[in-house]
Amino acid sequence: MLRHLLLAALCATLLSGCLEVESNEIIPGDDFTIVDAYFEQSQSNYSSYITVVVKNNRSISLPTLYVDYNLVCNNGYKKYATTYFSLSSNEQDSESFYVGSDATSCTYTITAVRPYADNDYSDWTGSFEIQIP
Repeated sequence: MLRHLLLAALCATLLSGCLEVESNEIIPGDDFTIVDAYFEQSQSNYSSYITVVVKNNRSISLPTLYVDYNLVCNNGYKKYATTYFSLSSNEQDSESFYVGSDATSCTYTITAVRPYADNDYSDWTGSFEIQIP
């Protein structure tokens, strides 16, 4: 409680950087957004990939975001893993995933997003699904 009062007083006098100091919580949709997800077919080896594009919506760098995800495709391809994004101020980053040569649709499900590699800690858990036709 005292910390919040001191923080409020500091914010009232300095009027800058308060949002960053006040909240360490990472909120999907507010702090970052998945702006695109699409299939890519390699012409050289006929392999398919999906790419997920993430955008930082804040005017400051976010901590490295560790993302636990499930990727399940119609060809039986499944992957359960963690990846990460490092996003500078208002920057976009993308991550591509191999899904085999005969996949035509996949579901990419984020199960947790956290600012630390330790998967016992999660800022956000839930299910965020992207259908990729």
